[in-house]
Amino acid sequence: MRMPELCLFTIPKAFTGHVGLIQRNAIRSWMRLGSSVEIVLCGDDAGVEATARSFGIDWSGPLARNEHGTPLLSDAFVKILQRTEAPLLAFSNADILLPLNFVKVCGAVARSRRDFLLAGECRELRVERELDCEEGMERAFLRARGEGISRGDAAIDYFVFPPRLVEGFPEMAVGRGAWDNYFLYRARSLGFDLIDASESVNAVHQSHDYRHHSGGKQGAYRGNEYELHAQILGSKEREFRLVNATHLVRDGKLQPACDTRHWKRFYRTEAVLRPEKRRRYRAAWKTIKILARIAPSVERMLESRWRRRRQIQ
Repeated sequence: MRMPELCLFTIPKAFTGHVGLIQRNAIRSWMRLGSSVEIVLCGDDAGVEATARSFGIDWSGPLARNEHGTPLLSDAFVKILQRTEAPLLAFSNADILLPLNFVKVCGAVARSRRDFLLAGECRELRVERELDCEEGMERAFLRARGEGISRGDAAIDYFVFPPRLVEGFPEMAVGRGAWDNYFLYRARSLGFDLIDASESVNAVHQSHDYRHHSGGKQGAYRGNEYELHAQILGSKEREFRLVNATHLVRDGKLQPACDTRHWKRFYRTEAVLRPEKRRRYRAAWKTIKILARIAPSVERMLESRWRRRRQIQ
């Protein structure tokens, strides 16, 4: 049997009501990616095992949970590492529609980079029906391009990475605040390239409510479990976003992240990643802010020089 190129896995919620509908839609979009992609559902919430069987895809079995009853990503990573031989892993939240070029983009990055974490923004779209035909699925992606709203570069819903990045991953709960931002920081702190695929991958987050959490959206992202994740991070500065990326996938090609917003963030990022040079990088960032106010032409010159250096790396 041919070894898969990519193992795509997720930790679904219970397959009930509207949440069940959008999760089935997500799975259908993943199955369109082709036979080179192995799909695995993780956990034992209601309907997860049965849904895996009905779609003819793999099920990992139950996952360990924290004291609040939330499945642990760390246990999902362990189980996936034990079961797959794929050279690339992809974790996606269970409500994300992935486009047909997803595997092509991932493969292109993997051929040019060994150590990387690829992620991207999603567009928010309300989906009320089963996308059980090709026409309906394509219409959803077109709607997302036209009327979808970006979720921003701090809300990350999919990740692609080599297996070694998640070896020894700390105990963090799925769907709770700051775990995704920690993952971006983890990659950068270990010397991995952080690649923003937002411009090339038209991923769609299907809107939903937060009835699954007693505290609603605020409880999911800023409750007790967020506090546990914040302790692992150790500092608010380590809640990385896609603006902390080293590279972009633009027009299907990998290139250094060297536009203005990355220039603005560069020295702050380096101050976090290189504590021994923290004072130097912070001083540079303060100087840039002053120049932006009193000598914008000098700031533009410095940015241009920085951009040229980044483009030849």
